Amino acid sequence: MRTFFFVLFFLYSCAGAGQGLNNNYEYDQKDIGKLFEMNNMGVFKFRLLLKDSNNAYNIIIFFYKNGALEDSFNLITQMSGVLKKYGKENVPLPEAQKGADNLLRIYSKLAKDTLIFDISLNDYSIRQTFDFNEVTTGSRAFVTNLEDIKSRTRVMAFYGVKKGILHCAMNDSDEVLKKRMDEIAIIYLEPTTY
Repeated sequence: MRTFFFVLFFLYSCAGAGQGLNNNYEYDQKDIGKLFEMNNMGVFKFRLLLKDSNNAYNIIIFFYKNGALEDSFNLITQMSGVLKKYGKENVPLPEAQKGADNLLRIYSKLAKDTLIFDISLNDYSIRQTFDFNEVTTGSRAFVTNLEDIKSRTRVMAFYGVKKGILHCAMNDSDEVLKKRMDEIAIIYLEPTTY
């Protein structure tokens, strides 16, 4: 009886993990990149400098449809009630920290008609969604180095067009991008003392 259960367990294990028995290659960077691409996901990373003081940042997103502001997100504005109630010393904002990698990470995913941003810096993470229903989409980082950021800085954009050819956002101004793209979300980062 014990042998019967052992054989049954072995056969079940083989059937449940057959791919591992005949194809045990590890995932590599190419596989991971392809999975992100197939699932309409993007990843952008930006290094932030740890300064002597004022290491907190505000995250701002403007979302335009057909050139008009449709929606926006401002982290400090969203948290204003909490900041008033508990005080800024008790309410953390994204900040560069000693001993952390200090990478601003922006993950984007287009799922059906929803654009999802998950933005994190060290242990701090926010998620924001926008209605987005373009046929052809793209994304663009405008800066590669945020180590010496002193004021509000345009970091990246996610954009789309309904008809025609989608061209790269290049380093076009916000005004030009709003005219060229049917829908566009532009993300900014700014140092703050809130």
